[in-house]
Order: sequence, then structure tokens, then C-alpha cells
Amino acid sequence: MISNGDRSRRSSKNPNPALVLAVDRALGMFDEPIKQALYFHLKEKGIGLDANRIDLESIDLALRDIMGAGAEIITLCIRKEMEKLEMRH
Repeated sequence: MISNGDRSRRSSKNPNPALVLAVDRALGMFDEPIKQALYFHLKEKGIGLDANRIDLESIDLALRDIMGAGAEIITLCIRKEMEKLEMRH
């Protein structure tokens, strides 16, 4: 689950292209058909991977809807990818 600290750092008004890239890299652990199915599910839940409207909490909740507690693994991978990207800048 997303911590309160993560919620306070997130701003839905600020574009976050790094999060879009981190999500793509984290979902890259799956074969392409599974990755595309997860993207489809996110889109069905109203979560477009538009850098202007993306947030980790919404992604986490949508993934939990289909994967249960296993979604935490993907969320953790997204966070790790974000850390890697932030370290580069």
C-alpha cells in the first residue's frame, strides 16, 4: 500500500514522465501480452499513462483489483525504477 509520505510528495498537477517510464520498465518484467493486458486493465480503471495525470496510488489500487496482494511486487518495482531514474538526475 502507498504510505502517507508518498501521497504527500505526489502532485496530480505536475507532469511525471519519470513515473510513466518507471511503470513501463516495471511491467517489462512480464511477457508482452501480459504487459499489454495490465495496461488495458489500467486504462479500463481510468488510469491513462499520461504524464499529466498519473499517480502511483491509483496504479497500485487498480493492480490490486486484479492481482490482489501480488500487486505490491509491481509497486515495489515501480518505486525502485523511480529511484534509479531520480539518481540519474
